[in-house]
Amino acid sequence: MSGQQFELLRRNGKGAHEELFFHDDHGQLSLIPLAWTSLAPEDPFVIVSAKRSWFRVVDLLELVRLIEDPTRGSVKETLP
Repeated sequence: MSGQQFELLRRNGKGAHEELFFHDDHGQLSLIPLAWTSLAPEDPFVIVSAKRSWFRVVDLLELVRLIEDPTRGSVKETLP
């Protein structure tokens, strides 16, 4: 879907859980997380770091949480 444009029908949710509703190429009602679109606000850290960061702060904090308590993650098994 990269580079495609769709008519926005509705926004639903708040904050990190906001979703956008649109009709896809086949006319089917679809939704996508706001964070996956160009409509999402840019992460403040990325702005301050002059876009040199590959990771968002919220994702790095989640990684720290998973490292500190791996039993809370959704991964049940890792394979070599």
